Amino acid sequence: MMNAKKIGMYDADVIVIGGGPIGLASAFYAAKMGQSVIVLEQFSFGNQAGSSAGHVRMWRTAITEASHAKMAFQAGDMYREIERESGQRLLHPHGLLNFGVETEYTAQGTIETAYEVLKSLGHRCIKYTKKQLEERFPFKDLPDNYYGVYHENNAVIDVKLLLKTLVSLNAKYGVALNENEPVTEVKADANGVMVKSTTNTYFAKKVIVTPGPYINEFVGQFGFQLNILFWEMAFAYYKITDPSLTFPMWFQFDYKDESVPTKLFYGFPPVKFGREGFVRLAVDWASHTFTEIGERKYVPRDIDIHITQEYVKKHMRGVSPAPIDMAAAVHPQIVDNLSVLDFMPEKFVPHHQNIVLFTGGWAFKFVPLFGKMCADLAVNGGTEHDISELAINRKGVIKN
Repeated sequence: MMNAKKIGMYDADVIVIGGGPIGLASAFYAAKMGQSVIVLEQFSFGNQAGSSAGHVRMWRTAITEASHAKMAFQAGDMYREIERESGQRLLHPHGLLNFGVETEYTAQGTIETAYEVLKSLGHRCIKYTKKQLEERFPFKDLPDNYYGVYHENNAVIDVKLLLKTLVSLNAKYGVALNENEPVTEVKADANGVMVKSTTNTYFAKKVIVTPGPYINEFVGQFGFQLNILFWEMAFAYYKITDPSLTFPMWFQFDYKDESVPTKLFYGFPPVKFGREGFVRLAVDWASHTFTEIGERKYVPRDIDIHITQEYVKKHMRGVSPAPIDMAAAVHPQIVDNLSVLDFMPEKFVPHHQNIVLFTGGWAFKFVPLFGKMCADLAVNGGTEHDISELAINRKGVIKN
């Protein structure tokens, strides 16, 4: 355990509760702003108990909400700034293929709306017919009404290296990185925030809370809960049997029918930091959903893997349908599919602007930007970015 240098009555300018990617990014940017920072992580850094399981995530800009597409591009620039400062390669360029049929809104948006957003922002996309999809990409026997949109400017994020890099950069800027130190109580007053852990009591000017799926365990002490449905999202790796094929990152969109509970799938290309020579494939759905994080099982269910296996057999070329390295990541799904990044709600928390809160899923593409926003709110009391869409008091986020 490390301790920041005490500043008068304060143990630190900023305490960050939660040492996942957003928490570490928040600490990094606060420290770069000259703040004394302590990070308190209940487990070890880089653990699999939060939402960061696995080796890969997508930095993608094909997003239905124009405001979020713009944020994704900003975050990409910030990822590259971290790469330059650290000397580590975190983004590995690969195109993203959205294909299938235009559906109603899904957790990943839709094909056409994301296409129109990218066009409106001046970014190039390539459209493919069903026949062209099967010629250009390793898919087969697709329905005749399928089409695709290919976005060149996207990348695979090296999850493990990003977490290690953020830990190293925080250490470089003098951040105290305390792992295996769960927080048990937080109280704000006019002077700052008291944070009590299992081993210490701290006092800071401001606190940033990034508990990921443990959000309701944290906010429960203030007398409210967020409306979150957790998905235990299963994935596995599948061996490439034809090395001549080129695999993109991809999402398939389609309506479900009586044969399967979903026809939403996604995949990652082979990368050296994942499982070289294998693609990571999954159904974009979860058979196991729950409202209490204690109900997590940490293992994929048979049905999730079976659905993906059947998809591989029916629609993929050059890929073995036998899964290996099966695992599951927990995804906290907010009611409107967006994240929460805001001060704590004034209704429940005295001196609420002393505590900044972040939670939500689908956020890996935004990690540096969301971290900087959290740091801005804590240090400056505001951010240049419009975060109204991420407000905690928007409809349906707080349980009635």
